[in-house]
Amino acid sequence: MRKIAFVGIFALTAAVAATASAAPAVSKSAPGVSRKRIVTQDVFAVVPANLEEMYSEADEVLDVQILSSSVKGVGGDLANPIVRTFYVGRVIQKRKGNPPHQVVFTQSAGDLEFPDHILRANGVPLKVGERYIVFLRLNARFGGRMLVGEENGAFRVVNGRIQPQGFGKIAEEQRNLTERSFADELDRISRRAAVKE
Repeated sequence: MRKIAFVGIFALTAAVAATASAAPAVSKSAPGVSRKRIVTQDVFAVVPANLEEMYSEADEVLDVQILSSSVKGVGGDLANPIVRTFYVGRVIQKRKGNPPHQVVFTQSAGDLEFPDHILRANGVPLKVGERYIVFLRLNARFGGRMLVGEENGAFRVVNGRIQPQGFGKIAEEQRNLTERSFADELDRISRRAAVKE
């Protein structure tokens, strides 16, 4: 029943994600160049309550280095697609799932330019060249894989410390943990999940 409720909430979130609202901001441009209005797409991601739920909702948990990123429009109509940033990541370590050595996944983030406006997704994109532990859910509509809870499903590894890209309870619990402590917690969660199966 919980899974059905989650799917329903996710479907509602996806519908809300497709709704765009005009923002008062205009893009910055060089003198003499016309400015375009910015239309923002707000996405209200469903964020799991804790790291164990994040792990169970993910089809794959991977340690990746981001090799490249590109912004594309998917779904919707040509004038108002859903803006997604697509990443290519080199898999360093598999913590759940069995993906290939490189994966493509998406997140709600980025700007898509049109002749008269810029369509902007409100997420903060991941950085090319950086290393992240990502929680991915399979999703055919958005290119095969997407972050669980959008940026909440990405944890940047910086100098051996964990820097959550999201917000809320999970982010605060994991912020500045050592990489080893974070990995140990994922191992404990993995063992508990295996016992339940």
